[in-house]
Amino acid sequence: MKFSSITCITKKTMISGAAGAVGALIGELICEIFMDMGRGTGTFLNALIHVSIWTGIISLSIALGLIVAQNIYFKKAPFSISMIKAGIRGVLTGAFVGGMAQILFSFTSNISELIEISSRIFCWGIFGMGSGWGISLFVPNYPRRSAMIAGFIGGAIGGSFFRFTFSLFPGNVGRLIGVAVLGLFIGLMIAYIEELVREAWLTIIWSKKEKVIISLGSKPIVLGSSSEADVYLPKERNYPPVTAIIKLENSRITIENKINNQITELRNGSKLFIGSIEVVVNSKCD
Repeated sequence: MKFSSITCITKKTMISGAAGAVGALIGELICEIFMDMGRGTGTFLNALIHVSIWTGIISLSIALGLIVAQNIYFKKAPFSISMIKAGIRGVLTGAFVGGMAQILFSFTSNISELIEISSRIFCWGIFGMGSGWGISLFVPNYPRRSAMIAGFIGGAIGGSFFRFTFSLFPGNVGRLIGVAVLGLFIGLMIAYIEELVREAWLTIIWSKKEKVIISLGSKPIVLGSSSEADVYLPKERNYPPVTAIIKLENSRITIENKINNQITELRNGSKLFIGSIEVVVNSKCD
């Protein structure tokens, strides 16, 4: 991974962190209402199923929270059919990690507290890794490996806080706080690492006070009024479904204007105007 010099937390990173926290909190509230979260005893199989369902719901809610926040950030419809796939992946990933954590716990809980805590944190890291993998499928030009590493770091940090809050506060309060912190760190790290590893990006300026950033990479960035466009341009302003396509190939950035079919090479600092929208090209390749 190649890292840039970003050291501060940006608006996009904060939005991602907040979305992860809110999504996780909603998931935990659903579990508190519809599941008996105090049910930690019984047979090993019952505990395994119980924990797998719980983590599956939490994983689903974090993934959907991050995707909805990203869509709103890019001025797209909050929900889409493609989110069904994300939901399925989230549930399966969370259930798998939850089951693995329960199995590890059964072997480590009686060895020592340090080993038990370490195994728990590791499992939450794997949980976050699964979230990063799922989100990389929806964030344009986010390298999957980087997303998974970011998710693991966020999950491990959040898992550490989860273990602490769960011990400090009584049952459901500890879970609510811990799960929210877990989602917060997963969202923060996924967004933060994305900014660190990118080589080129676009700054979309809607107004003096409103702008968004989208990474450039192997996937061409589509600007248009289609719901599938990476950067949504309002249909009511007569933008065609595919207005322009911006590509990064072999350290060369180009834009293909679909209105006049012209292709123009862009460099760091290049500015484009699409109606009232300004697009600024940023690149470390130059």
